[in-house]
Amino acid sequence: MRLSHLRYVNPENRRRQCLYGLLIWVFVGALLPSITGYGQVQMTEVPLVPPTGLILEPGMGAPMVQTSSFSIGDGKEVFQFKIKDVDPLANDSSDVIITFMMIENLGTATDLDIIEVACLDEAGQAIAPVDTPVASFNPNVAFEAVCDPNLAVPPPAPSFGSRVIPDDGEKTFQVAVRVADTSTLLNTSQNHTVRLRVTVEFEESAGSPPLLTTFTNSITDSIPDFVFNGGINRIEENSGGIPASIKTGGEDTVARFRVCDHDANGHDLLLKELTLVQGPLGTAVISDFDSFSLVDLTTNSSLGQISGGSLNSNFNRGGSGIPLVTTASITDPGAGESCKDYAIKAKVALGAMKGRTIHLKIIFTMVEEPSGFPIDPSAAPSLQTSLVIIIGQGVLRVPDMQIAGSEVPIEISAFPQPGLGAQTASIQFDPNVIQIDDVVGQNSYQASTLLKDNRAGLLRFALNVSQMPSAKTDATVASLKISKSKSGQPGQRSILLLQAESITDANGMDITSEVIVVSGSVTLLFPGDIDRDSRPTVRDALWLASAIVTYCLADPPQEIPEDSGSPFALSNEQKSVADVVISDGAPRQTNPNLVPTCDDLDSSDVARIAELAITFEGPSAAALSNKPQRSFLESLLRFLRPSEPLAQVSFTSILDSSRLIVQIDSNGHSVGGLQGRIRFDPQLQQIRSMQGRNDYKLLASKIDNTRGEARFVMLAPPGRGSRERDALQIIFQTKVVDAAPELHIEYLLDPKGQQIPYTLKPQAKATVMPLEIRSVSAYPIDHTLWQLRVVGQGIASVRVEGFDLEGRKRFAAESAGSSLRWMPLDQSGRPLANGVYLYVVIVRGYSGEIWQSTIRKMMVLR
Repeated sequence: MRLSHLRYVNPENRRRQCLYGLLIWVFVGALLPSITGYGQVQMTEVPLVPPTGLILEPGMGAPMVQTSSFSIGDGKEVFQFKIKDVDPLANDSSDVIITFMMIENLGTATDLDIIEVACLDEAGQAIAPVDTPVASFNPNVAFEAVCDPNLAVPPPAPSFGSRVIPDDGEKTFQVAVRVADTSTLLNTSQNHTVRLRVTVEFEESAGSPPLLTTFTNSITDSIPDFVFNGGINRIEENSGGIPASIKTGGEDTVARFRVCDHDANGHDLLLKELTLVQGPLGTAVISDFDSFSLVDLTTNSSLGQISGGSLNSNFNRGGSGIPLVTTASITDPGAGESCKDYAIKAKVALGAMKGRTIHLKIIFTMVEEPSGFPIDPSAAPSLQTSLVIIIGQGVLRVPDMQIAGSEVPIEISAFPQPGLGAQTASIQFDPNVIQIDDVVGQNSYQASTLLKDNRAGLLRFALNVSQMPSAKTDATVASLKISKSKSGQPGQRSILLLQAESITDANGMDITSEVIVVSGSVTLLFPGDIDRDSRPTVRDALWLASAIVTYCLADPPQEIPEDSGSPFALSNEQKSVADVVISDGAPRQTNPNLVPTCDDLDSSDVARIAELAITFEGPSAAALSNKPQRSFLESLLRFLRPSEPLAQVSFTSILDSSRLIVQIDSNGHSVGGLQGRIRFDPQLQQIRSMQGRNDYKLLASKIDNTRGEARFVMLAPPGRGSRERDALQIIFQTKVVDAAPELHIEYLLDPKGQQIPYTLKPQAKATVMPLEIRSVSAYPIDHTLWQLRVVGQGIASVRVEGFDLEGRKRFAAESAGSSLRWMPLDQSGRPLANGVYLYVVIVRGYSGEIWQSTIRKMMVLR
């Protein structure tokens, strides 16, 4: 049993009594402001050196000792403050005596992380017995502990004078903590914080006659300290000098890093073992390597190697890793930070697969101090390297691109020094999709066409660097000129199959067998698809409109820049797809051989892109739902910020059931554009027209009363936002009251084209109009055709039944809606004989009501 637990019969009673006492004094002071309080102190923080937060490592297993050379295992004092006696109302001559201290942690370290707390004077002498922290009932306090000078237990007993502040004098006090050992902390306490609040109870005899005054004051540490269960306090990657590729059979550096020991002790750091495993972007497997080694970059000496039978499949991506035993160590001077630089070298097997990648992850699985107290293996800091290294001499590739008809680059990357010298290669393509006019050298490379066959879809070319110093390791070395006059249809794709016949470096050495060749493709953009998301949308119309307003309509006017750093800039490719003409119902570029200027791009192009947005039937870039598409990061940020304001979009009925309004409450967002659709029951409603309201510009609309669907694209007036605004009015020919069609939002964008988070307000349910008949009329249109017309509301269908004068049923006809045309034919399909007939009209309502007219007469004359 701990000695501190023998101090009281019930150790919690004193803690509670002191807490209650502190609360009572605050309460009494509030109720009795007229009572004069003579005792008063001033408490100020004394910054520790260094002023940054300390790293508190696991305790050494020994309890705190109350001497001037106070030790707290691997830690040191965490909070220091000064108490000064001040007498503002009467200059008494009495000393101030500390009677009690309450220590509370406002950080995240719990009573499991911190196992002892001590209060010291300026000489390092304990003013009270060491206490064991306990969990607090206050949710804002992680643990609490007490320092009670009245419960001193020898040996050694804290001196009475250590807790006395002389009259008008001051003293410095410290709070120290001891951290639990490594097997208790494991990996669950990493970076838990210690930020202490100290509340002190004082006594002072002042006044005449002397009156004992008890009062309290408190102070909070401004800088948190950190619990860390590991000898390595900082690991930094240094990617400088790491090659982009390693040839088969070669050995080179795959990781460089710095390990730092910066803690509260002076023990040297020993790294006994590292674990190597492939990271998420690594594709190389263990059979691609002969060995791995750890190198001290200061001495360039090897500190450990793994090879032969120790190389196993645990290295492969998703595996547990392979151990590399080492003797690396860092000498800790006991003050400041000590660091050392290391490297991991990999020797690639001769039979390694070219094109595979290395993305090394290093786990420091066993870290211990030479003093004999190992860090628990669960506390395993790791480093995921940022670079992806290719096995092979370099990459020659054609990228995947979306084009309207322009250039496709031929690129090299990760080539070893001295760089690419020359190559002969061929490209196969689909001649029904693209035609290649020429190949042109770039960046000091000269290209020549050896064979061009646009019927067969084959191009052979040669490439040479103009001079040795100009050889490149990463660059675009040539461009394919794609014909703009002969191409396939938008959305079609052609593979660009690249094959290298011979490749040399700048020294003339043949490296063909080591180079990785990557084929690409081109996809022909749809006219109007400025943002290249595979379909024209309101975002494309908004982008072009903003570019025209920003540049073409500026004073003075200027051309739209190509620089992607400028707002609403457009590349030549984007300008080409923006200049749209619709001919015979099919969109195309106005002039595919010219780069459009401000003279070519205007509001008519914006309107045509909007028209394409509502007629496009290709693959959708966004789900047609009321939830905007978000990336994983956006969703995560949205989860962490649930109070993000949502715009609201709704249907609102105004004046009567024949007009519905799309209303936008942007909730502080500026609105740029809106694209959506309305679905309705064509048996209940028909849309007559759509129009923008309050300066919202309806760019395009398409109404299909047969399918029951209307699509629309709108742009908002500049700066529109904050309050509710009517945006779109729909005029219905309706047959029900509030027949609430479904509103679907495809895009709600801000002026920069970014999605605005939104919600759809609940839409009213349909309420059926009551059946009401105002008039019925039937009359012949000609000698073979009759017309029936019923005037009223809530009419679902009409029916007419006819009889001869003897009451026999001779004909019947029926139609949905309120009107009917029919030919007077008998039940055998023959025209009725001339004469007088009787008929009744039967009207059915939407809710099932039936209305029937009185018997009426009609005369048939042919």
